[in-house]
Amino acid sequence: MFRTPVIFLVLCLAVAGADISANELKPFQAEALERVLASSDPESRELMRAQMAPLLSMMDEAQVRQFMASYEATGEDLEGDGESGDDTPRVAGPGDLEHNQAQWEPVVRSSWTAQKSFDDHVDVQMAVACAGGPYAVFGSGWRYELYPLSPNWPRASNSADLDVQIIGGSYAPSDGRYDFDFSEVKTDFDRAAVDRAIEEACGAYRGIGERFLATARPKVVNDDLPGGMDLEGAANAEAAPVRARLEEALKTLAPAGNGALFTALLNGKRTAS
Repeated sequence: MFRTPVIFLVLCLAVAGADISANELKPFQAEALERVLASSDPESRELMRAQMAPLLSMMDEAQVRQFMASYEATGEDLEGDGESGDDTPRVAGPGDLEHNQAQWEPVVRSSWTAQKSFDDHVDVQMAVACAGGPYAVFGSGWRYELYPLSPNWPRASNSADLDVQIIGGSYAPSDGRYDFDFSEVKTDFDRAAVDRAIEEACGAYRGIGERFLATARPKVVNDDLPGGMDLEGAANAEAAPVRARLEEALKTLAPAGNGALFTALLNGKRTAS
């Protein structure tokens, strides 16, 4: 059984506030999740299932393959060296941890700053571009509405210090001196692309909402809306792909969306002390 630092990964994802269920994963992401769960203790699997789904949902197929290769390789290393029969964990020598942290801590902080800036920017732009709702028809004891356009994406944790503590404790190697390639870690984002994605989604959403109101309001009779559930369902079905496209765009554009920080830490190159 693999013994990777999964509980720290769980904590990291929990503080990020992502809300994605395993049922929303693509088949290759769901398969990876099941492989990870199969290597974990039975009593922790349900918690891990709920908390690992957001991380995997951020990755494309190539990134999932890379993640799983690193995950399984790390587990094999932690099981010990089967050829030598030596199960004694390797320990970092003097200065090794300082060498490692001097590389990864500034990147962790820069990544957090970029993601927090992204989150704040998206929140502001969504409030401006999607102003005009809610799109609802209601009466005494009933209400039919177009559900809010509330996209989900993996957000920054509460602080950079928290990321340093959790990511450092879960991903940074502690068994020697390593060099890392952080070239794929994003420390900024394309604001113009984010704005275009939001404006496009909010424009489409607004059109659906206005059509819903224009269709539903004239049908209200004696404080009732016959067929209201069907009208509501049709409007929300039309809005579903708009929300999905926006979520996919935000996940792609988010600085942390490619999982490069975790991948870099998992793939550090061991060097001489």
